[in-house]
Amino acid sequence: MFKYYIFLLFFLNSFVGYTQTDSLPTNDTSNLHNTDPYKALIFSAVLPGLGQCYNKEYWKVPILYGAISVFGYLTFYYNGLYSNFEASLIAERDNDPTTVKFFTRRSTQYLELQVSTYRQQRNYMILTLCIIYALNLVDAHVAAHLSQFDVNDNISIRYYPKIQNTASPTDFYYGMSVSILFK
Repeated sequence: MFKYYIFLLFFLNSFVGYTQTDSLPTNDTSNLHNTDPYKALIFSAVLPGLGQCYNKEYWKVPILYGAISVFGYLTFYYNGLYSNFEASLIAERDNDPTTVKFFTRRSTQYLELQVSTYRQQRNYMILTLCIIYALNLVDAHVAAHLSQFDVNDNISIRYYPKIQNTASPTDFYYGMSVSILFK
């Protein structure tokens, strides 16, 4: 066992080396802003959209709040319909003639179907809200990581539509041409 540790010590020490200092000028990174990904994640967890503001991606906040508003309203709407049909179903089953029914002249089977449908729709809207919240967290975290990624004009990629002739004058191949340029 001792021989194993000695071998490991010498093996790991062999990777230590000395090199010359780099004489090339360093890249200008003044356009990069330093953001902490975990801080952006916490900000978005506390208040959705705050992580996007921290990452200086302000245009994403109205989209996020628009999606939360739409699916929040739909959750409220389907929950109201579910509650009304459920109350009507309970009133239908209690066999009390003094009970006020929301939906008269509806069968019990119809009411059961509506209760099931609107419960399912409400649950889907709640699930969609949870997915939007999770995507908000992931977006804030990933954007903070990518804000430190250097994107300049020295590396570029271009896409071109490509039409290639064949032997037949009426046949063409359609495709995409990709060019990666390093300056």
